[in-house]
This record gives sequence, structure tokens and C-alpha cells, in this order.
Amino acid sequence: GSEHAPLRDGLRLPAGTSQLRFESSGGSGNADLYASTRGWATRESYQYRSANAGNGEAVTISQAQAGYVYVSLYGATAFSGVRVAARY
Repeated sequence: GSEHAPLRDGLRLPAGTSQLRFESSGGSGNADLYASTRGWATRESYQYRSANAGNGEAVTISQAQAGYVYVSLYGATAFSGVRVAARY
């Protein structure tokens, strides 16, 4: 990924989910993690954000509702090999 071309994905949460956590790790560079239940998460429009140095990012959505959640990785610098996991 680059600073200008985010990587995006979506997840459909089943009914009865109480909490969702996205975590990114590994790779090189510096990717920031953004998430939203309202549509694609961008740098300008998001509900949850983690912007630490490196690729060890995490966001937790408490009281998650059934439906779609959107996650994006934006590069603070160019990045590669970053993994994103969702736990619920």
C-alpha cells in the first residue's frame, strides 16, 4: 500500500455479536487502521482509528451491531506485508 492508495475490506457481523476488534501487524512501513459502520472508512470520515508508529494497530468496537463494518489501511508511509485480523 501507499500513502495515497488505501487497502480496504468489509466484514458482515452476525446477530448477537457484542464486540469486534480489528488488529493489524507485521510487514514493513507504517499503516494506520480506520474502521466504520457507516461506509468505507477514510482519513476524513471514520468512527474508529489507530495511528501508532509502525503496523501494530488495533480498534475495538464495543456494542457492535449486526451488519457491515468497513476497515481500511492508509499508509502514513509506504507499507507492505501487513496483516489484518478481525476478532468477535
